[in-house]
Amino acid sequence: MAMTTDRPATAFAVSILGGIFVLLAGILVGVVGFVVTAPFGGFGISLGIAGVVWGIVIIIAAIMMFERPDEHTLWGIIAIVFSILSWIGAFGGFFIGFLLGLTGGILAIVWTPESRAGY
Repeated sequence: MAMTTDRPATAFAVSILGGIFVLLAGILVGVVGFVVTAPFGGFGISLGIAGVVWGIVIIIAAIMMFERPDEHTLWGIIAIVFSILSWIGAFGGFFIGFLLGLTGGILAIVWTPESRAGY
């Protein structure tokens, strides 16, 4: 019996970690931005909101690449694009979020199902 790896599990795990880092960085930027700009109306929170949105999109892309492996290329591209955008509003998710999201997106794009004999 041959076991197939029919889901891009590594790409999923790496991308979701990247999305979590971007999300956390976006929250931090939003809180700090609000505190710093509170006397002027708190408009500094808007950058943090953008970072939170980018993190959520990366997490959704990771989940979708796992749930819909036939669309792995599309979701990998989305993870890459929003990892790059994470520099706006989340400082790249402490840089590690950017690297993880980028790596996960690339892994999703190059992923192909393979069969292993003996399992």
